Amino acid sequence: MNLASTVLGIVLIPLSGFVWELLASFTIYPLLNVGTFNPVTWGATLLLAAGVNAVVEGSVLRYGFKQALGRRGFWILFAANLVSVAIAFVSILMRPPKP
Repeated sequence: MNLASTVLGIVLIPLSGFVWELLASFTIYPLLNVGTFNPVTWGATLLLAAGVNAVVEGSVLRYGFKQALGRRGFWILFAANLVSVAIAFVSILMRPPKP
């Protein structure tokens, strides 16, 4: 599951961010009078990354291992991914990459 979410996430997470930017630039940003880098976008980025990972991992469970996940199982998987994505996010804030 982790391999699948890593490999597919390399493409799907940036793609989901691109779609978010397209939609938010026409809807949310004008209402809030903000640009791309704002707290709403950072929160959406965390949720999108956790959601993409949960969908990929849930699909691996369903189709690869023939395991029924259900709604509750999906949300548990989403919450676990949200924690791991949040840890990665905080680690970047604490020690940003050096150019």
